[in-house]
Amino acid sequence: MDESYAYIEDSSETLNCKYIADLPVKPIIWAQDGRYGFISKEQVQNMMRRQEDLAKQQRGYAKDKPLDLVFHWLEVLPLDPATVKLMRGFK
Repeated sequence: MDESYAYIEDSSETLNCKYIADLPVKPIIWAQDGRYGFISKEQVQNMMRRQEDLAKQQRGYAKDKPLDLVFHWLEVLPLDPATVKLMRGFK
């Protein structure tokens, strides 16, 4: 079943863009040690565009390690665990 969102479990305070680089652009539900947050499709699109722009800017600087952008937990819309459970079909 193709879900209308990506579900990612990560316990850190930041969510690296590497998680979403190979996924279709869609909202994210981020599970973090019993807390749940929502990242909108627009936020994901904006982050991917910024990451692509940054990669283009850094092409001339091969000696530098490419930067990876992240979402911070403070940027998410908090979700109630019961709501997430309903959305995920009691998985």
